[in-house]
Amino acid sequence: MEKKIAEVKDVKCDAHNCAYNDGHNTCMAGNIKVGSPTACGSQETFCSTFMHK
Repeated sequence: MEKKIAEVKDVKCDAHNCAYNDGHNTCMAGNIKVGSPTACGSQETFCSTFMHK
């Protein structure tokens, strides 16, 4: 049986300088891309959608 992964509807964001941060720590981007492809832990990931205000 294949495990189904649920869509995340409410993405929290601490990047206050990102244009997609609504000022209440919620990401308002239509979609997000998270990298790096070689990550082995959460500290090695980053948001590729980030756009400076």
